[in-house]
Amino acid sequence: MNLAKKHLIPFFLALKETDGQLTLKEARIRDQMLKPLLEITKTFEEDRTKIYQKYGELKDGQYHFKDEDTDTVNKEVQELYAEEVELPHIKGIKEILEKTEYKPKFGEAELIDEVIKSFE
Repeated sequence: MNLAKKHLIPFFLALKETDGQLTLKEARIRDQMLKPLLEITKTFEEDRTKIYQKYGELKDGQYHFKDEDTDTVNKEVQELYAEEVELPHIKGIKEILEKTEYKPKFGEAELIDEVIKSFE
């Protein structure tokens, strides 16, 4: 299954927030997806951080960019978010995602719904 990188973090967090809600069988299915998803998400975050480090300066835990670099940073980050990654298609993930108690931030519910639809 192909998934745009913009979906990685909400997908990971939604699956992670099923702790304590699943049967042993469901937890095994979730863990089969979380293992490769964790590695791919970690690489994605490292790539995004490299873009931020290339153009920005870290102050008080946040990257700050020069005005002239903002468009370039946004373009490179959007290109990164649009890239697709290959994930295993594991039967049962859709049902597990629908059980999550994860409380999405603004805009994440739509991304999670897109992930759920990709399993149909």
